[in-house]
Amino acid sequence: MKSHMFLFCVIFISVFSNPIKNDFPIPAGAGLNIFEFLDLYDYTHEEHSVVTEDGYILGLHRITSSPRNRAEGPKPVVFLMHGLESSSMDWVDVGPESALGLMLSDTGYDVWLGNNRGNTWSRNHTSLSVKDKRFWDFSFHEIGKYDLSALIDHILETTRVNNLTYVGHSQGTTAFFALTALKPEYNEKINLMVALAPVAYMDDMTNWVPRLMSNPINNLIIGFGIQSIRFYDILPHIELFTVVGKKICPDGSPLQFLCADIIYAVAGSSPQLNRNLLPVFLSNTPAGTSYRQMMHYVQELRSGHFRAYDYSIIKNRKIYKQSTPPSYNVTNIKAPVALFYSENDVFAAVQDVTRFANDLPNVVSMNKIKYGQFSHLDFLWATDLNEYVNFDVINLINKYNNISAYCNRVILYS
Repeated sequence: MKSHMFLFCVIFISVFSNPIKNDFPIPAGAGLNIFEFLDLYDYTHEEHSVVTEDGYILGLHRITSSPRNRAEGPKPVVFLMHGLESSSMDWVDVGPESALGLMLSDTGYDVWLGNNRGNTWSRNHTSLSVKDKRFWDFSFHEIGKYDLSALIDHILETTRVNNLTYVGHSQGTTAFFALTALKPEYNEKINLMVALAPVAYMDDMTNWVPRLMSNPINNLIIGFGIQSIRFYDILPHIELFTVVGKKICPDGSPLQFLCADIIYAVAGSSPQLNRNLLPVFLSNTPAGTSYRQMMHYVQELRSGHFRAYDYSIIKNRKIYKQSTPPSYNVTNIKAPVALFYSENDVFAAVQDVTRFANDLPNVVSMNKIKYGQFSHLDFLWATDLNEYVNFDVINLINKYNNISAYCNRVILYS
């Protein structure tokens, strides 16, 4: 842990003392938000606002056409949902040649990109201020139950189709599993769920951050600190991240390794990380989350169960009518599920994914990444993303959407 803090300090000092002349090449997408990024590559888009049952106003982004595919008329629909501390930008930021969201648009899909409550694009509420503690009283439970249900309903109503394909990464899978366990009727609205780096059971998770927070003493200290300083928004995106990305993370910078090491420290190391695009990644990530969201994952690690949030015995009895939180009924998750996982994932261990797959009633595909050092964020940011993930994902989505019906206008991958 001390080494990780040291890296943060070195980067901070490097940026503000300016010891290095910043004349390194900056990737084209650095410093851009998602709409500016889509404009850069000539993808047409829309911005939608969706209000949840409990009052959160969510940003929902739609890619309506691709420069490689301007076809009009009905299209099969794909909805992609990001992970923890992320945003819709996750699905486009590696660019047209290997970003899943852009490739799906190229292929002929109507692509929708979600944003959960509390991130950069979803920081509004019908009655609560973002500075209000109550705004941040959520975890993946509420993201699944309220955010995903509202987003899916809006997409289906707008497109006038009966079902869609759902793609989630990390927390985007957890929230989906919570949704379909709690509201089984949503299974009928999903023709295929693609789970990238799926997180549900966490017994064998090896990441040091949740394990550090799972220590009762550390948990107490961190929780007390959060309450004392009223710091409920964890790592929202600020301009400093963009500045760091542009100033010391580009190719050619002697300090680029520090940027990569910070990512490795949090999400696991991998030779596949596309370092060329670090300035782009840091322009939108991290994107903010709640303390309770992080603690829900810590609870999953401690309990060994996939279950609702543990408020404490007294509050549990008030909310759940029992002393412990109820487990999600995973047998309710009837939608076809395809799991993509890897050996080197410090959040989604192979053993945990396998155990969860055995409990799911409708797993249609188990896909272990062939590259042994593939990490949690490589599902989004790998250099060889197409080879290890995207081609297989798109071909699977094509299969479940009867894409041959659209074969006169699609790009097929092999």
